[in-house]
Amino acid sequence: MTFMKRAVGLVVFIALLAGAIRAEKMVVAAEPLAAEAGLQVLRDGGNAFDAAVAVGFVLAVTYPTAGNISGGGFALVYRPGSEPVALDFREMAPLRATADMFLDPQGEVDNDKALYSALSAGVPGTVRGLAEIHEIYGSWSWARLIQPAYDLAAQGYVLSECLAGRIAGVRDKLARDPDSAALFLPEGNPPPAGHRLVQPNLARTLRRLAEGGPAAFHEGELGADFIAGIQAKGGIMSREDLAGYRAVWRTPVRCEYGPDTLYNMPPPSAGGISLAQILGMFARFRPDDLAHNSVGYIHLLAEIEKRVYADRNTYLGDPEQVPLRWTKLLEPAYLRRRAAEIDGQQATPSGQVKGGYGELDTGGLRLQESAETTSYLVLDDAGNCVSVTYTLNGSFGSGILLPQTGLLLNNEMDDFAAKPGTPNLYGLVQGPANAVAPGKRMLSSITPTIVLRDGRLRMALGSPGGSRIITTVLQMYLNATLFGMDAPAAVAAPRFHHQWLPDEINLEPALFADEALKKALLDRGQHVSQRERMGDGVMIVRQGEGAYSASADPRGCGTARVE
Repeated sequence: MTFMKRAVGLVVFIALLAGAIRAEKMVVAAEPLAAEAGLQVLRDGGNAFDAAVAVGFVLAVTYPTAGNISGGGFALVYRPGSEPVALDFREMAPLRATADMFLDPQGEVDNDKALYSALSAGVPGTVRGLAEIHEIYGSWSWARLIQPAYDLAAQGYVLSECLAGRIAGVRDKLARDPDSAALFLPEGNPPPAGHRLVQPNLARTLRRLAEGGPAAFHEGELGADFIAGIQAKGGIMSREDLAGYRAVWRTPVRCEYGPDTLYNMPPPSAGGISLAQILGMFARFRPDDLAHNSVGYIHLLAEIEKRVYADRNTYLGDPEQVPLRWTKLLEPAYLRRRAAEIDGQQATPSGQVKGGYGELDTGGLRLQESAETTSYLVLDDAGNCVSVTYTLNGSFGSGILLPQTGLLLNNEMDDFAAKPGTPNLYGLVQGPANAVAPGKRMLSSITPTIVLRDGRLRMALGSPGGSRIITTVLQMYLNATLFGMDAPAAVAAPRFHHQWLPDEINLEPALFADEALKKALLDRGQHVSQRERMGDGVMIVRQGEGAYSASADPRGCGTARVE
């Protein structure tokens, strides 16, 4: 690790000498206390990687809807003078997991088990993931980076209107677990904004993690307490599962769009492949002739997305266990063939759209949505940049709190195909490639993104939103690239989404209210529905040769902190 740190420092030093780096300090996150903690690290001389670790731990305290120690995710890491690299710290299925573990005696999916039980927890990867970033790129001590999170857990913080509303929104879920109810529903009711939330058990966990390092969680007594808590609530995770977990550095999915090079996550995230497929097909038309959010623009992207999501749900899964064909999904000849299927004036019914190398019979299904996952970005004044998206899956995970550690359990096992052909929490219908198996990483739509132009950082993006993550990141990118928007405008613009099944375009209210637009889409054979909001994007973008602009999504409660 020492050699790698020296190599990293040399690359940055050379880039500085070349005059290639000019940036401000920026942290964009879904929760203001976490963003401020990250910016303070940068103010005090830490780098972007230090700040990213600090933000990750603070969110576990101040954003329990998605921030986590006991979840997992993905990160794109960029240093000036080198290509971005991808870090996979996605959760894994426990070794005792079985393909039918979420089926009832009739062979149907038992949603209580899949979503609200300790069985639904995947083996956490966040501690290993943040430790990898710190060990290779960080400059501060591990304990120093955990200190802001410890202080907020031990001393408490005042609930914002946003978090108070999130707790109220999942009251029934939290009430199912006595320990969650005791913390988040004092006297049986959601706390109002202004309530001070103190988490002494989580503070003790953070102190033990700071003192013992990541091994305390994965191999030590802290991990033993975590496993004992899961098993006491009916889970099957073991100490062997925790000890065996590893975060994995992977080669990003790279695609070109005009002068830009986009770097994204490879499997077990479908985000990078799907985004590259969409842009690869989209570029074969004449996108410059289409007005922003016009009927032609929405129709074309919806038709592309049908085909991309059919491929996603048919072929993609854990690269360690599934013989993926994903490189074939990005071959120019394949993208030309798929694009040629699209009629620019008439929709293809989703029932007639299949994976490009084979079929999957799934039937007509409904789409669901949950507020989960969170993305954050850090850019330092040396030009280092990190895009992180991590998750507990559902809002507050399964809603189960382990009292001895103060940790919420993820319900990430629902991202597997519990029964191939049956929709999960987000309505995604997946095939055997993403079936439950021991030690397997579940498929994700998480899409942290780094964009370079002429070898320099142009953009960093990310969003939560389940199956809508891919299309949210896509539209933010296109808003800035095709339509010249700065970060606030690109993030705030109304969104739409199609995911193959069900056969409908989701429109945010501003688009759904446009009667002429809806009629024109219906005339082309599309089906439309209203979704209140999609995604909670974060974005940093350089405008031409000028300065960077940053924005958190006005749909959420986040903030962009810039100096």
